[in-house]
Amino acid sequence: MEGSIVSQLLIVAGIIFWRLWPPQEDVVGLACCIFTFSIIAQSYWGTSNVVTWYRFHGAWAIGFFCDIFTAGLQCISSQIRCASFGIIFSVFPWQNHRKNRCSTSEEAPLLHSPDLSSSVRVDAATPSAIDPGLQNDWVLRFQKLAVLYPYVWPQKDYGVQIRIGLVGVCILANNGINLLIPRQYGILVDCLGTSSEKNPWLQVAIFMTLRLLSSEAGIQFVRKMLWLPVEQYWEKALSTAAFSHVMCLSADFHDSTDPAELYMAIMSGNGISHIAEMACFQAIPAIFDLIIAITYLSIKFGPYEGLIIFATTVALIKFSLYTISSAKNQQRRVREKRSDETKSQYHGISRWFTIVLFNQTQRMIFDHSKALKSRLLASKDVYKSHNISSAIRYLISLIGLLGSIWVVVYQIRSGKATAGDFALLLSYWNQITAPLGFFVALGRGINQQLADLERLVDILHRLPSTADTAGAQPLQFVSGKVDFQGVGFSYDGTTKVLDDFDLSVPPGYTVALVGPSGGGKTTIVSLLTRQYLSQKGSISIDGHDIRHVTQQRYESCSACCIFSDSEPVLKFCSNEDV
Repeated sequence: MEGSIVSQLLIVAGIIFWRLWPPQEDVVGLACCIFTFSIIAQSYWGTSNVVTWYRFHGAWAIGFFCDIFTAGLQCISSQIRCASFGIIFSVFPWQNHRKNRCSTSEEAPLLHSPDLSSSVRVDAATPSAIDPGLQNDWVLRFQKLAVLYPYVWPQKDYGVQIRIGLVGVCILANNGINLLIPRQYGILVDCLGTSSEKNPWLQVAIFMTLRLLSSEAGIQFVRKMLWLPVEQYWEKALSTAAFSHVMCLSADFHDSTDPAELYMAIMSGNGISHIAEMACFQAIPAIFDLIIAITYLSIKFGPYEGLIIFATTVALIKFSLYTISSAKNQQRRVREKRSDETKSQYHGISRWFTIVLFNQTQRMIFDHSKALKSRLLASKDVYKSHNISSAIRYLISLIGLLGSIWVVVYQIRSGKATAGDFALLLSYWNQITAPLGFFVALGRGINQQLADLERLVDILHRLPSTADTAGAQPLQFVSGKVDFQGVGFSYDGTTKVLDDFDLSVPPGYTVALVGPSGGGKTTIVSLLTRQYLSQKGSISIDGHDIRHVTQQRYESCSACCIFSDSEPVLKFCSNEDV
C-alpha cells in the first residue's frame, strides 16, 4: 500500500517538476483511484464519527484483483509489489477486525474502547441505539414498501407477466437504437464530404428509420400499449386492497382517523404505477444508455474520453442523490400542508349545513386560505431548491462536455478522428445528459410519490383490534339470545363508560336503550356488533362468546340501525363549528 502511494506521488512530481508526462494507462489508473476513493470518502459527510471500514473493502478488493492482473503483464518488481499489497490487504484489516470484535455481550468489555469498530457497537447496542446516519434511508423506505409486493406482481395473471417481459424487450431495443442513432449521424456527416464514396441518400434513409423507431410512433408506441394493462392492473389491485383493508379495520381506528386523510391515502395508491413507470422507463434505460455510451466512446476515442464521461456521470448522479436526500424533509412538509388544505376543503363541504347554521362560513374560508398559503410557501422552498440544483447540474455537464470536446478536437487535429466523429460526440452527449437531467426530476417525483405512499403503507400495516382469535369458529345462530355478563369498557383506558354491565335479552324481544348523551347507549350497540371488544366480562349470543367466533360469519348474522338526534358531521372538530 505504501509503495503504491509513493509511486503515485512520484508520477505527480514528475508531471509537475520535470514535465514527464506518464503513459496513458498510468494517468487513467491514477485518476480512477483518486476519483473512486474520493467518492467513498464523500459518503462519510454528514454521518457519525464512527469509521466503518467495510465501505472500503469493495474498492480494495477490486484494486487487489486488478493489480494481480496487471502484475502478470509487467515485470517481476510489479509482481512483488502486488504480492506485498495482497498480504497487507488480507492480514491487516481482518486481524484488526478479529482483535476488536466481540460476538456476544458476555465477551464484550464493560467499557468500550474509543477505537472499537462500528460492528462491536452495533452488536452490543439495542436496535434503537443504532446511529440512524449509518442506515440507508432509501433501503429502509423500500423495505417498508415491501408490503405492496403481493399487489404489484401479478402472480396468477400470466398475460400481465408476459406484457411486463415484452416491455423489458422494448426497453432493451430502444437502448440499442439510442446507440446506433449518434453513430449513424456521424457516418452521415462524413458521407456529405466531397471525398466520401458512400451514397448519402441511403445513409439518410437509415438515419430516419432509426429516428422513427426511437420516436413516439415506433417502439415507444408499442411499449405504451403493452404497459397500459399492467398499469391498470396495479391500480385496480392496490386501490381495491387499500379500500377493503380500511373497511375491515375496527372502530377504534376509524374513530381516531380523519376521513379526509383516509381518502387521500387510498388515492395515493395509484402512485405505485407512477413510481414503476419512472423507474422502468426513465431511470433504468438511462443507466443502460450511460454504460453503453461510456463503453462505446472509450473504444472510439480512447480511455481519456471514457474517464471524462464516467466522472461527469458519477458527479451528476451523486449530486442528484444528495439533492433528493436533502429535499426529503421539504417534500414531507409539502405533503403535510397539502393534507391540511384538502382537509379544510373536505370538512367545509361535508359539514356545510352545520357551518351555515352556526354562521362559521367566513371562518372556514379563512382557514382554507391559510392552509393554501402554507402549502404554497412550502412548495416555493422545494421549487427554489430544484432550480438551484438544476443550474449546478448544468454546470457539471458543461464542464464534462468541455473536457470531451478537448479530447476529440485534439484527435481531429492529430488526424486520428474526423468531423463526423465530432458530430457523433455532440449527438451522443445530448443523448447522455438528457437522461441524466431526469435524475433530479425523477428523484423529486419518486420522493413525492413515496411520501404519499407512506401513509397508505402505515394503514396497510395496521391490524384490526377485533381480529379473529386462534381457533375461532363460525357462529351457529339458533334463536338470538343476547347476554351481557359483567361487561366493562373504556375508550381511553381511564374513563369507564360501562362497568359491570349486565343485560339479558330473550329471543324475539325488542329492547330500547334510553338515556342521556354519554350514558353508553351507542357503546352497548358497538360492543354487541363487535366494533369494539369489551375489556371486562363477556358478551354471548346463544351461549357463544362473540370473541371466539369468526368476524365474517358474525357480521352476516347481525345488523344495527342507530337513531340519534345528533348529526354525524359533528363527529370531527365539532367544537370549531359552534
